Amino acid sequence: MALSPARDAGAALRSAAAVGDLATIDALLKAGVDLEARNSSGQTALMLAAHGGHIAVVHALSAAGADIDGRDARNWSALMIAAQEGRLRVVQALAHAAAGRAG
Repeated sequence: MALSPARDAGAALRSAAAVGDLATIDALLKAGVDLEARNSSGQTALMLAAHGGHIAVVHALSAAGADIDGRDARNWSALMIAAQEGRLRVVQALAHAAAGRAG
């Protein structure tokens, strides 16, 4: 069974986020990929970028409108994942982005 183009794009976005590939992220964002596409663990590209500490990717995804408060299958948000991994700059960026959206 072949994957749909949307599913492939979501997987590509998550893969690029996990490794911090900002060029691919930018190209996929320009193509209109679904920011909230999830893997089998319920994780989005933002969560994977937060896990890896990829600050530029976190900035790009949050600026594009990624759901900062979304939760994975464990009920963890990107902020919680970043904190668990000791990614202080990512925690700060996500907190700042969330504060900016609250107002």
